[in-house]
Amino acid sequence: MDTEIPTQVISLSMEVESNQMTIKHESSQDVLCDFVDGLAFGEAMGIGFRSTTWSTVTRVVSQHSASVYKSLLDSSADFTSQEIQLELKQPIEVAPSQVRIVPLIILQNKIFCSDSLDVVVTVAYGSGQELEIVIGLPITQRSSAEASEHVAFRATYLDNSTMPTAFLAIPPVEHPRRGSPPILALRKYIVPLMDPAHPGLTRWRRSRHNHKIFLA
Repeated sequence: MDTEIPTQVISLSMEVESNQMTIKHESSQDVLCDFVDGLAFGEAMGIGFRSTTWSTVTRVVSQHSASVYKSLLDSSADFTSQEIQLELKQPIEVAPSQVRIVPLIILQNKIFCSDSLDVVVTVAYGSGQELEIVIGLPITQRSSAEASEHVAFRATYLDNSTMPTAFLAIPPVEHPRRGSPPILALRKYIVPLMDPAHPGLTRWRRSRHNHKIFLA
């Protein structure tokens, strides 16, 4: 029987990068969540950076202007704040030639409907020098009505409180009778088990570990 031999095609492209660039945004390393009905479907996001020298990300600020809005928790109270804020828990150091994801906590009290989240990143390097980088993060806006189609929503959480991690959540086939069901982020991994009956034999067991609980 004739069968086709699978082939893999690899494309390679190169470009010269200016050595004057201290730190560069690596968009391929970004960790972003979907926004469902204007609300972040997750508690965190991450921005990837690559540095040519020792650099420290000291501040990340949303560029979206402040406005007066009604609190989602108390509709009778007015607040003045940004549409969405990003919290950097501590300065993140990036070594020369290192690619690192800067973890950020999402703070949101107002519906955010834009398809781009613009942020200003402050980077310290050298002997007290500072650099500001403006970055536009692409935001995928989704509707809760899509849940009836059982499509996956991209969510995020902080693994070990330090690493932004993304996962896909698929809505239940049947609508819950009461309240909103929790969403469990599960991760499969392999752990070695030593068999006492066979000292030289290592068996492997697949286990599932619960990392985080979200409320839909």
